[in-house]
Amino acid sequence: MLSKIEIGPSCTVMKMIIFSLGIIVLGSSVVGCANKTVGNHQGEKTMPAKTIEEVLKEHTDELMSIPGVVGTAQGLCDGKPCIKVLVIKKTPELEQKIPNVLEGHPVVVQETGEIRALAIEEVLKEHTDELMSIPGVVGTAQALFDGKPCIKVFVIKKTPALEQKIPNVLEGHPVVVQETGEIRALPEKQD
Repeated sequence: MLSKIEIGPSCTVMKMIIFSLGIIVLGSSVVGCANKTVGNHQGEKTMPAKTIEEVLKEHTDELMSIPGVVGTAQGLCDGKPCIKVLVIKKTPELEQKIPNVLEGHPVVVQETGEIRALAIEEVLKEHTDELMSIPGVVGTAQALFDGKPCIKVFVIKKTPALEQKIPNVLEGHPVVVQETGEIRALPEKQD
C-alpha cells in the first residue's frame, strides 16, 4: 500500500526555484530567437511605422553594398507585401548578411543571377506611355541627377499620393519626380 508523503516547506522553496529557472530559460529562448538585424536596425515590430516604399528607399543603398546583392524590390510573399533582395547566387553566407525583417516588413532573398540595365533611352521609350497615363504626369525625359543619368517624370503638382504611383527605379535606372505645373505649347509666331 502506498504511504502518504508529507511535503514540507523545503519542497515549496525547491518548487519556486525550479519555476524561476524555467522562467529564465523561457525568457532566454525568446531573446535568442529574435530576428536578425543589420546595423542598428531593430527586429520585427508588430505594426510597421513606415511604409514599405519608405523602408526600401532608406535601406536600398545599404543592402546594395553587400557583395552579391544586385537589386531590391517590393513584392508579394505569401500574398502579403514584402521586400525582395535580389542576389546573383543565394548562399548561406549571403543570407546571414541580409536581415529577415526591415523595420517591421518581411525580407526575402531571391536568386536572379546578374542583372544588366537596358540603355536609359530604351527604358524611357518602353515606359513613357505607362508613366504618361498616370493622372498628374505631364512629361518624361532623360536627365542627370547628382551627375548620374536618370529618368525624370514631370508632374503638375508633387504629392505623396502621386509619388507612390511612380516607381523609384525603372529597370535599374533611378526615377526622379519634378514638379513643373501644367505644360502648354506656345502659340506659333505670326510674321
